[in-house]
Amino acid sequence: MGKVGKIAIGCVLFLFLAGVALIAGLGGLAWWGKGKLESKLQEVQKDESRIDDAHKRADANTFVEPADGVIDEDRLVKFLEVRKRVFGVYEQHKAEFEALKDKKQGDPTPIPPSHYTDYRNAPDRVGDQVVGARYVCVSCHAAKTDAPNLVGNRFRP
Repeated sequence: MGKVGKIAIGCVLFLFLAGVALIAGLGGLAWWGKGKLESKLQEVQKDESRIDDAHKRADANTFVEPADGVIDEDRLVKFLEVRKRVFGVYEQHKAEFEALKDKKQGDPTPIPPSHYTDYRNAPDRVGDQVVGARYVCVSCHAAKTDAPNLVGNRFRP
């Protein structure tokens, strides 16, 4: 066998091994992707079952007026605790809520004055632009409840 024959056999062997490696790599990538997809589907199913459980618990807490018209003390205390927290938020943003009375249907909700105030550096001055710390709305506007999140949030600063 001549030099050209040996080179041809080497090239064919190299191409064959490269093809096998490519197929194995693509198969491994597909297997990895399938595992990732299955794990994400399991997470979604867990989230859906948590949401269903939260709905069932919420539906189980219906208010039934007592026959004698008197609310149990523990329910009244819980109601007053929640109302106090909500009222604190209302008092803090009372001017903003009052301004919403003038809003017409279809108009965008205006950004409140508190979002134009830099409470760290100039708490006495209302600026003409939204303060940088106010751009991430969910840092303040989050649900204040013990209920589980309806949608998972894995964000970490």
